[in-house]
Amino acid sequence: MQEYIPCGELEFTVGICLDHQGKVLSKIALKRKLHDGISIAAISDDYHEIADYCARVAQSFSLLGAYGAINFQLRLQEGKKDGQPIIFEINPRFSSSTGMRSLLGINEPEILLRSQVLHQEVPPMMPKTGLVLRQYFDYYLPLEVLKSIGSVPF
Repeated sequence: MQEYIPCGELEFTVGICLDHQGKVLSKIALKRKLHDGISIAAISDDYHEIADYCARVAQSFSLLGAYGAINFQLRLQEGKKDGQPIIFEINPRFSSSTGMRSLLGINEPEILLRSQVLHQEVPPMMPKTGLVLRQYFDYYLPLEVLKSIGSVPF
């Protein structure tokens, strides 16, 4: 059971990477736009308080042995709980927005490989601010139409 949180404009996906000792290697909070459950647009801006909040939650999981990539889904519900983050999903894995995060300067797979496999010190990183757009659509084109214009791709 969990509290119902209506959809709103203030939905975020947050990536936290922890090493084996529970040290935060990276954190990034993205305001996102969804289509069919997939992030199709994300804004990286001054969402440090949200990222810090999720980092504290992730560190509490490290006491139970959690490490690596942890993804949080949350909403800020205006007028409720003083606009505090309300986490509604936690996934201990790389998320579908990992590529978006990489474009914004937070490459979580590389960070974890450098830290945990190569035993390199990973300096603190600040994500770039900006907008990332994802395009992923399936298009149907009748084969007869392609043949009629002489443009069958393979």
